[in-house]
Amino acid sequence: MDSFWEIIYSNLRYSDWSTILNWGWYVFIIDIPRFLVLEIIVLFVTFRKRFLAKDEWQLARKKLMNEFPLITVLVPGHNEGKHLHKMVMSMQKQTYKNIEIIVVDDGSTDHTGMIGRSFEERGLITKFLRSEIRGGKASAANLGLKYSKGKFIVHIDADSSLDNDAIEKSLLPFYVYKNLGGVGGNLMVRNDDDSLTATMQYLEYQQSISISRIVTSSLGLYKIISGAFGVFPRTILQRVGGWDVGPGLDGDLTVKIRKIGYDIHFEQTAICNTHVPIEWGKLAKQRLRWSRSLVRFRLRKHYDIWLPNKNFRWTNFFFVLRKCIFRIGAGHHLADLYA
Repeated sequence: MDSFWEIIYSNLRYSDWSTILNWGWYVFIIDIPRFLVLEIIVLFVTFRKRFLAKDEWQLARKKLMNEFPLITVLVPGHNEGKHLHKMVMSMQKQTYKNIEIIVVDDGSTDHTGMIGRSFEERGLITKFLRSEIRGGKASAANLGLKYSKGKFIVHIDADSSLDNDAIEKSLLPFYVYKNLGGVGGNLMVRNDDDSLTATMQYLEYQQSISISRIVTSSLGLYKIISGAFGVFPRTILQRVGGWDVGPGLDGDLTVKIRKIGYDIHFEQTAICNTHVPIEWGKLAKQRLRWSRSLVRFRLRKHYDIWLPNKNFRWTNFFFVLRKCIFRIGAGHHLADLYA
């Protein structure tokens, strides 16, 4: 019996160009211009500008260390007891030291409460808060925000951990750019060896999270600060009312900040290592949930982005339009595969 690759080679060998174009026309019309040509050009320009501005970034670090503001690390989670230790240990190793850590237990049924209180008693975290009734991630994050004292809020997932200099590097853009409302960190998959599903996500994150967000950030089209690792001025979070309850809360928060006139930046040097689903079924449900959230907050709640009113911005219009085109198509395709 012929192997899989022998069958593919045989089919390609005896196919004419019209068949190939009919089969994969979108690769030539959409994928190559979008993922290859555009990204190579923008990446070159971006890295060149970053290299030429290295003195400006060094000055930003001096400003940060001279001011040395208190930073709140906010960690909401549900049934994340097994991940808390790795997250807390990564906080102890940060190069930036003026931080407070607030862990919020959102009605967990595992040992999160016991573990969190133990960390608080040992001084490994600043405050442990627990809600006996599960209210959702947004509710837990808003509870922690009420108790926060930091100038900036670093929001991370409980199943994530940061590189030693991640907080420091995520703060620097606020001292380089004006009118900045949020900074997203660079996500890496830390459990890529657990399964083929996790390994595939590792490769996906390299492109869609790292490369794609560098490009969209440079073009002013960066659309979502991931809840796994994002940094916000506390005053701006309070101004937009924190996190709204419902699906897609990370993207929803990003849109709210953009709508009041602030820019969003992706910092590729601030690395967060996150835990991803290792089973295909859980991955499919996660991605379908992401696609449904698109309809909720981009097409319904924030429909005014499409309207040419006094707050209209072309960058907001195009980042939503781009997301609608590619997310809806990907969501339908994933739904077909999972059905």
